[in-house]
Amino acid sequence: MATNLKGDCGFQALLFITMCRIAGIPSRWQSGWYINKYFASPHDWALFYIEPYGWIPADLSFGGARREIPEFRSFYFGNLDGFRMPANIDFMIPFKNKKYYRSDPYDNQVGELETEIENIYSDKFEYKIEIVNFEEAEI
Repeated sequence: MATNLKGDCGFQALLFITMCRIAGIPSRWQSGWYINKYFASPHDWALFYIEPYGWIPADLSFGGARREIPEFRSFYFGNLDGFRMPANIDFMIPFKNKKYYRSDPYDNQVGELETEIENIYSDKFEYKIEIVNFEEAEI
């Protein structure tokens, strides 16, 4: 990721978090869903802590994809849009009362299934994030 400049949103967030921590800047990972009126998908981003502002979001994959447009790059570095639904506030957190190996031990954006006798891995079930209603508030 650091040398070939390729990686999904999770790898980009983790690299940024690592670099922040090396520099002494508290940082953490967050994931959930990105949703707009046309599209919904699991997504990862980073948070970093700066006094006096607190935890500031950074979406390296969206911002990096728009690096040629300074306004977009700045927006995604520190001003996450309102179309996020955080579901996870840390990386690789164990579940309580989970009996079998997890399908996704990293970020669990689409859930896990298990029965009394086995884990049901993600290649054995389908999920769908459906936008039922989307309304933009007037400002």
